[in-house]
Amino acid sequence: MNLKERNSTRMMGLMIYACLAACLIAKADQTSDDQACDNTYNSSSTQCTTTQNNNDGIALDAETTAQENAFSNYLAQVKLDALSQSNTAYICQTTLWNAIGNPAIQNDFGSCGAALIVGKAGANSNYTAQLFTCASSPNPTQCGCVAEATLTLNLAVADAQYNKCKADANANCNDTCVPNSSSLQAQQDGDASAAYGLTYDTAAANYTKTTVLDSYTASVCQNNASSVKAICYLNADCKATPANCCSDNANITYDNTMQTAFASQQNAIGAADSTYQYTVKMCNAAQTHDDAIANDLEVYTVDIAAHTKTLAIDLAQNIFTLSVAQNEAQYNADYQTCACNFPTNMDKQITCQAAALVKEAGSLNLATNALHSVVNEPPVVPVGTAYNTYWNTYMAATNTLALTIAHDFVTQSNCLASALHTWTNTYNAQVTAYNNTQAAAAATKQRQLNACGGG
Repeated sequence: MNLKERNSTRMMGLMIYACLAACLIAKADQTSDDQACDNTYNSSSTQCTTTQNNNDGIALDAETTAQENAFSNYLAQVKLDALSQSNTAYICQTTLWNAIGNPAIQNDFGSCGAALIVGKAGANSNYTAQLFTCASSPNPTQCGCVAEATLTLNLAVADAQYNKCKADANANCNDTCVPNSSSLQAQQDGDASAAYGLTYDTAAANYTKTTVLDSYTASVCQNNASSVKAICYLNADCKATPANCCSDNANITYDNTMQTAFASQQNAIGAADSTYQYTVKMCNAAQTHDDAIANDLEVYTVDIAAHTKTLAIDLAQNIFTLSVAQNEAQYNADYQTCACNFPTNMDKQITCQAAALVKEAGSLNLATNALHSVVNEPPVVPVGTAYNTYWNTYMAATNTLALTIAHDFVTQSNCLASALHTWTNTYNAQVTAYNNTQAAAAATKQRQLNACGGG
């Protein structure tokens, strides 16, 4: 080999060495750039996850706080209901004591006792006046005998009215006043529980809405990080291998387009999905709340009707007891009067007393019929007014509850259907838009690749 050939060979070796060195340097630069891309991606991805976890944690704290506050409000309302019931029961008891006398107060006989005193005083006064009249009567003995019978009648009637007065006062207190206050308390507690449940469910729905939206936001964030990394790789490839820049740029354009499309789609679908899931929970929560309120009202209404029936029966029984006592007193007075008027004529006395007995029997029959017209319950017929009134109220309340629950069900169904319709339309529209964008972007990329000579 001559000198010229040796120099040529040496130059070729130097060129190959230089080329290899340049390639190695370029490869090293690309590897370094790729590592930087990975580092940026890892940092962004971690930040996406951290942000989602932080937002979800804030949402959970808000849910917990709202539910705890709702429970505290419920407990406070229950305490207020109990206090209100206690105050009402005290008023009931005070009203009863005003009628029959407070046992803790000496010589307190109440309005019933006052009426008894007045009634007996009037009976004694009338008796005294009758005796004064009898003194100038043609037959003072007979007149005095009748006056005494009348006094006994009036005193007995006063006692009977006093007993009825006390019985009525007790019935009003124990049959309706106190039980009604307890039923009202139960209804108010039930309504408070329903309000608590609605607030609890609303807080849960808000949490779901937030976390669902966070998941979509995090998905967009992660996709952006992945897209940035992919573009970073392409830029590094272009830098390391300039011949690839044309195809790299085509892919970068495609990635940017799809990144934007994906973000638009996920943001829209995320908002729709979170709203849909929130709405579904609220549709169900509203139905549960409204059904509970309706049920509380039905129970309260039926309870009041039952208490009213009990009171009507007890008051009718008290009237019957008064009638029996008055009839018996009247019979005793008539019986005595017969003896007074016919002291020596036993036939007339017996006839008179028999008529008094017939009169008493007739009055007792009327009183019994009046009692049965109120208190009779099935299967006894005819059914009394107390049960009829209760039954009519019960049926009306039950029908109202059934209609309300049916209405709530229809409202819930419409609510769910509307929410699903809105969600489905949004989802389908967004998927279609994304697919169209992807198809157009892919076609554009292919044309660019073809122009690069890489197609």
